[in-house]
Amino acid sequence: MAAAAQRSRAWFELALNLPLGMVGAVLNLVPYQITGWVTRRFARTPDEPATYMLLTALLAFPAFWLALGVLGALLAGPITGALVCALAPLTGCLALRLHAALRVLRQPKPTRGLVLDRLALGARIREMTGLPAAASIRSAS
Repeated sequence: MAAAAQRSRAWFELALNLPLGMVGAVLNLVPYQITGWVTRRFARTPDEPATYMLLTALLAFPAFWLALGVLGALLAGPITGALVCALAPLTGCLALRLHAALRVLRQPKPTRGLVLDRLALGARIREMTGLPAAASIRSAS
C-alpha cells in the first residue's frame, strides 16, 4: 500500500476509533500493566516472555472485565454490569486499532528526495533487467 493511502486509512481509523478506543485504553490499562509486570518479573530465558505474557493476559483481562462488570452492577444495576462486561473486550480491540493507526501516523513521511531516489533506483533496475519502464506498464493496463 502506498504511503499516502496508508496514512489516509490511518486518519480514518483514528477518527472512527478515537472515542471508544480511548475508553478501551482506560478500561484495559490495569490488566495490561499487570501482564507487563509479571512478564518482566518472572521471565528468565528468551523464550519465556511470550509464555508469561499469554498466560497472564488470559487470566488478567477476563478477571478484570468481570470485576468491572460486578462493580458496574453494584453501582448502577445489573444491566450496566452486563454492558460493561460485554463492552470492555470490544473497546479493548478498538484501543488496539487506535494504537496501530497512531503508530502509522507517527512514522515520518518519506521526503521528496527519498521518493526521487527510489524512482531512480527502480528505473536503474528496470534498465539492467530489461523490464519495460513503469510508465509503459501503467499505460498498458
